[in-house]
Amino acid sequence: MSTDVVFISVSNMGCIDLTLNHLESIKRAGMTNYVAYAIDSLCYETLRSKGYTTHLLGRDDMNQYHDFNTPGFDHISFMRYHVIDKLLREGKTVWYLDVDTVVIQDLNAYIAVVKDTFDVALQDDCYMPCTGCMLFFPSALSLVKPMIETRDFSKNDQIYFLKFLNASKLRIGILNRNLFPNGLLYFNEHNPKHADKQLEFKNSDPTKVMFVHANWMIGVQTKIDAFKSKGLWFLS
Repeated sequence: MSTDVVFISVSNMGCIDLTLNHLESIKRAGMTNYVAYAIDSLCYETLRSKGYTTHLLGRDDMNQYHDFNTPGFDHISFMRYHVIDKLLREGKTVWYLDVDTVVIQDLNAYIAVVKDTFDVALQDDCYMPCTGCMLFFPSALSLVKPMIETRDFSKNDQIYFLKFLNASKLRIGILNRNLFPNGLLYFNEHNPKHADKQLEFKNSDPTKVMFVHANWMIGVQTKIDAFKSKGLWFLS
């Protein structure tokens, strides 16, 4: 494990149970180089009380959960880029993870394998890259600040970020979707458009899965139930 690598999340009290489950999975995977960024003070105090390394972003007006592709969600989502930009400027390798995710294997090992092959890598969401799981090497420093300076809340952060990513000259990687499955693949949500990818994942080796994202579904309880259905809910 390198001290120059940091795994981060950004969340608020509205999704505290997902956050705690996410952080518990990181702990079980043996990863200690993480920081949980708490948007509001109650989330911050809750995570600190559980012993997690936590930084406060100080926005108590943004303490509610919002579903994907809503205005509230988009404002919260943009906060991750301020944190990512700051850490990249400190020379860190930054791996951002949404909190509706579970880490199954130590992701530091994966970084060691792919180091020097790309500048930034994202999860494969079947139809586009996903900003809920993004790995940035310091060579991607130039990418984030222009997005922050011109942010457009009329578009979700994923669409907006990909506009800058595709216009860059950076080496872009897409994480292997059988190792880093999205919710459509892992939880077998019915979607005829991606049946081929679902079949490919179904036939892959489940012991090699490193990370699971409960996206492609709406609502905190829906995500919790999905994790429970696969034995990936670690809170009592």
